[in-house]
Amino acid sequence: MTTILSGARLVLPDSTIERGSLVLDDDGLIADVWTEPMPKAPGSEWHDLTGRIIVPGFIDVHVHGVEGCDTLATADAAATLAAKLPKYGVTGFCPTTVACPPAALRRLLDGIRAARLNPVPGHAAVLPAHLESNFINPDFRGAQPVTCLRRPTSEKLPGVPGGLAFSGLEILDEIAQARPACSASTSKGRISTPTSSARSPRSRAR
Repeated sequence: MTTILSGARLVLPDSTIERGSLVLDDDGLIADVWTEPMPKAPGSEWHDLTGRIIVPGFIDVHVHGVEGCDTLATADAAATLAAKLPKYGVTGFCPTTVACPPAALRRLLDGIRAARLNPVPGHAAVLPAHLESNFINPDFRGAQPVTCLRRPTSEKLPGVPGGLAFSGLEILDEIAQARPACSASTSKGRISTPTSSARSPRSRAR
């Protein structure tokens, strides 16, 4: 059944329509955009959204959890988050970790791969993981558990064949071998972000 969302303020990629309408097809996809309120149409589900705002879904690239569900808590955490996030306007997200034992990281990556291979209609899209990583300078670990921190080497980089679960890695470049490890990660199609807490003005001030 066609759905008509009438009279809302529409935020588009290149403009804003103050009182427009969206026509959604049977699959819930946008079939048409009107620059004015639409009247009711036979055989359609019509909603008056006067005073409301319709915006594109948010893509959150750093999600540790929501509503008491933590990414590292259970094997199906990624799927649980995907079910909970749409109510907050999030339509896609990167499950994010803190430093953790290898078994916990593997469990999360397996759960992300399963969720990505079996998407659920109406749930947020599960994007590749954002790993805050175990490879962090212990002197600037913040909330990261020190017992889980390791020196970076290409042999220790986590991953899942096919790149379905892993795409990001943060390594502080004041630690020896960080840049080679980033290069090894990048060569496998992952995005690595070498940063330096020790060189930032805020860290030096402490």
